[in-house]
Amino acid sequence: MLVIAARSEQRGEETIRKLEEAVRKENGTITTTMKAIKCDLTSLAEVREFAIKVSEITSKVDLLVLNAGAVEQSMFSRTNSTSPDGIESVFMVNYVTSWYLYNHLLPLLKAAAKPRVVVTSGQLYKSATLPDGDLKPLATPGSFHCMKALSYAALAKVLFAQQAHRLHAAHGLVVNSLHPGSILETGFGRSQSSLAAWASAWVVGPLMWLMGVRNTVSEGGNALLIASEADEGGRYLCVAHWTPLAKQALDADAADRLWAFTRDLVAQRAPLPPGV
Repeated sequence: MLVIAARSEQRGEETIRKLEEAVRKENGTITTTMKAIKCDLTSLAEVREFAIKVSEITSKVDLLVLNAGAVEQSMFSRTNSTSPDGIESVFMVNYVTSWYLYNHLLPLLKAAAKPRVVVTSGQLYKSATLPDGDLKPLATPGSFHCMKALSYAALAKVLFAQQAHRLHAAHGLVVNSLHPGSILETGFGRSQSSLAAWASAWVVGPLMWLMGVRNTVSEGGNALLIASEADEGGRYLCVAHWTPLAKQALDADAADRLWAFTRDLVAQRAPLPPGV
């Protein structure tokens, strides 16, 4: 069974239809049940409800792909938005809800024979370092720069993947992080201004190509397949190559602080899964 989370029922049904068409074209028949479940990742309550619905239709999760990402404004914006739970939106959608969903689905992952978790991030993580001391500014609306917020969220996702690997590898989980490449055709950042969209297409895109990290949707999907079939966890796949992580992503103390901070941040707003 394939289950996807969709912000709206309409988008979910459209995605399932496209997937079924692609499978029929490739194989002639569909042998896997596909289901879309509504889940607005700006809401902890919806994430929890999504996890409950998944647990009602399956007893195990073989592969969990935490692929969420959003840019609510221009990538150069200094004006941010706040989720319904009072958390800065980029940090919320790009990281916090992935942490929350992972921990809700952890019992189902442990029930699988060879569970795999892939956490998508990006090379922007290299431009951030987890602050010493109080981490509240990362999740609190206030002084804001979108690119800086994206960098911190990318680092948080890599640290999260590393910490999940440390905590749960003994249960058979293989957790890795992935940069699938810069794929401009996905609609990521579609709410940006026309000027920012032009810059993404004609400046950022060619620059990413020169750096060797520009990918097509198909190539990004192949990278995901490589990451999802890995037998060893705690690693980082950049485009299609396993790449050593930068120093700040290997900081076990930072990962532990971030995990504890996220647990407390969520606990103030929603029920925590048992044992977290």
